[in-house]
Amino acid sequence: MISDLPDPILYLILSRLPTTEEAVRTSILSTRWRYLWTSLPSLDIDSTRGLKPSTNFKKNKFKELVYWVLVNKTLDLDSFRLLCASDYNMSTVWRWIHAAVTRKVKLLDLSFFPRVDDEDFKLPHSLVTCDSLEVLRLFLYERSLVLPTATGFSALRYKSFFKSCPLLEDLSLIGCFSYTNENLCISCLNLKTLRIHNRDLGTYTERSGYGSSSDNDGLCFCLQICCPKLVFFEYAGHSADAFSFENLDSLKKAVIYPDGTASSFGSIGAIICQLFAGVSHVESLSLNLFSIKEILWPKVWKLDEFLACHLKRVEFLEFNGEKRKVDMARFLLEHGNDLEEMVFSWRDKVNYHEKSTETMKEVSKFYKASSTVKLITLLKD
Repeated sequence: MISDLPDPILYLILSRLPTTEEAVRTSILSTRWRYLWTSLPSLDIDSTRGLKPSTNFKKNKFKELVYWVLVNKTLDLDSFRLLCASDYNMSTVWRWIHAAVTRKVKLLDLSFFPRVDDEDFKLPHSLVTCDSLEVLRLFLYERSLVLPTATGFSALRYKSFFKSCPLLEDLSLIGCFSYTNENLCISCLNLKTLRIHNRDLGTYTERSGYGSSSDNDGLCFCLQICCPKLVFFEYAGHSADAFSFENLDSLKKAVIYPDGTASSFGSIGAIICQLFAGVSHVESLSLNLFSIKEILWPKVWKLDEFLACHLKRVEFLEFNGEKRKVDMARFLLEHGNDLEEMVFSWRDKVNYHEKSTETMKEVSKFYKASSTVKLITLLKD
């Protein structure tokens, strides 16, 4: 009786199955079900599941499966996820990507890396020029990514690596760095959210033989940001050797969480000050202890030059009652005329229960330039 249901109902049943492989297995039920799965708008293929290609026979079977799920060129693809690690050469993966592009894929999620250690992953030209792609996620297992020189990604709204795109609104750079002292310019007219996390670069460069952690392990030589619609900016990890900011008038919230990695040029404190100067007009600013230690307010940088005009919210991340952070809180409260909220986010349950009440009593006695500022203490999971 189930086979007598209309196609839309059967497609809905197939779409609720956990994996595409399970949807394919329904083809043995009857002739009615034989090709139904080829019309699924979302595909999820993973070589680490039941068809793990540990032998040549299984590898060929998996390759046939991928070709089969992409064979229906009359139906557009909402999403295509493919995990195949290094089991297949780059030319094969390129053909799969091209097949997905032919079906006007909107979301492509690819986990793959070249077999040869020193080989870079190159995006096929057909993907770069795909006018349907809106979401691109790449996990390359710490391999290098090479972008074609052609302009493309006209519809892309989110991606996990940088390429200037006219409609790009959300950009995340996770664990990225340059092998050479190059500048990185992020200039996006419609970018609203920018996250840069590169905490583990020193470990990776040492492991990969590109030098010690004292070399240029930062994201790049100079990070240049020119995004007139940027609202949220987060920077965590190693510092670039220099920062340059333009047209960030719309920026409202910044999270600055650098670590103590030495820079190739100049004082790390002065470099962090460049980073802070670029976000000096924000309404919400989140800091970590390293930021406070390196700024050495106000000897290196006069924080009071912007606090009275802009800053409305301050959060101390991983707060543990440290004297330096308490001193910083005092300084911010004394100069923040428009400060509305100061948050102390504790991580350690024991210290939170033992010290939070006493610490808040101490902070509450500080002079406050803003009569309406709220002091908040909380324990984060």
